[in-house]
Amino acid sequence: MVPAWNSGGGCRRLDQRTGAFRFSGAGHGVQRHGRRAAHASSTRRARLLSQPGRPSGVGRAPCGQCRGRAPDGGGDGSRDPIDRAGRRADQGRDIAARRIGWGILGAAWIAGKAVLPAIDASGNGRIAALASRSPERAGAMLSAYREARLCDSYEQLIEQRDVDAVYIPLVNNLHLEWTLRALDAGKHVLCEKPLGMNAVEAEEMAAAADRAGKRLMEAFMYRFDPRMRDFVEGLHDPLHVNATFGFHLRAPEDYRFQASLGGGALLDVGCYVASVSRWIMGEPIDVMAAARMQGGVDLTTTALLAFDGGRSASLWCSFESPEEQEVTVIARDGVHRRDRPFNLLDDPIGPYRLMVESFADSVLNDRPIAIPLAESIANMKTLDRIREAARF
Repeated sequence: MVPAWNSGGGCRRLDQRTGAFRFSGAGHGVQRHGRRAAHASSTRRARLLSQPGRPSGVGRAPCGQCRGRAPDGGGDGSRDPIDRAGRRADQGRDIAARRIGWGILGAAWIAGKAVLPAIDASGNGRIAALASRSPERAGAMLSAYREARLCDSYEQLIEQRDVDAVYIPLVNNLHLEWTLRALDAGKHVLCEKPLGMNAVEAEEMAAAADRAGKRLMEAFMYRFDPRMRDFVEGLHDPLHVNATFGFHLRAPEDYRFQASLGGGALLDVGCYVASVSRWIMGEPIDVMAAARMQGGVDLTTTALLAFDGGRSASLWCSFESPEEQEVTVIARDGVHRRDRPFNLLDDPIGPYRLMVESFADSVLNDRPIAIPLAESIANMKTLDRIREAARF
């Protein structure tokens, strides 16, 4: 169901003198102020993308009117992901500087805290537009980004000619709909984790990306952290993984307490512990699980995964605990621990910047995405098996 938002008006750009958003009649031909030189941008992008920790195959029409809602690829490289026709100068793209224009669907906390700053700091992307159901909140988010426009609806944002890629941080049950609509509009998509509500949705999204010839990637930013990548790649002959991610979710109105919106600890943070376990161990051959339920969602889920060769992993995720994040790996050469592997307080922007630069690089240079869709589908299948085993 498409929300019935106000479709009138048009794109709005921040007036730096008054601090208010003013009407802008076009979604292209954006005026750029104070952009870094193309040489500096490309140099920085090359430097960041050449870092040793950069993932490379992890784990194995006229302008529409553009304002939205809150709380995400194809391609495997077999088609032309750059959409040559869409790179015409009359569509307002910054070809000289080799940047893609990003559109953000929703003023989610993670968008304002991490993704917008990451795109702004990137060497190959720029913030083109944002759509949100909360114009005040969205306006505050965009106040630091003079080139960005505030749009009237999600529909209008994905029709903007200078939006090449869409970042989707919406609630989980909206990932499928808006990923499909963005792909159908000719946009590449970076979708927040979990990619879908289940593996069937993830497979539908992957098929749509393939048909569209566009990139779709799940936004698992922790895989772009060079320290985490070094940790995983430095392991030798792991025997057992223990992965935990818990915190106390106190707000009863939070969507994560609503099953119909894709709530529950497993989808919200369990996707991390499943992902890192599979990154280290491969695909499980058997799954056992239990969950503590309330109001139709899992507050805490525990799972035991069995892998070939007698190897194993224990997973724990929760909304009702003190904050806890850790990955412990018992290997033949010793015990290896990584504290806070998923939320990086000392560098909250860095891994996000590497993620958006990697995605933009795959679009601009026809390279495979860093987290293949097959990997995301496999992770969703593991989550489905955990739910089935825990009977929820």
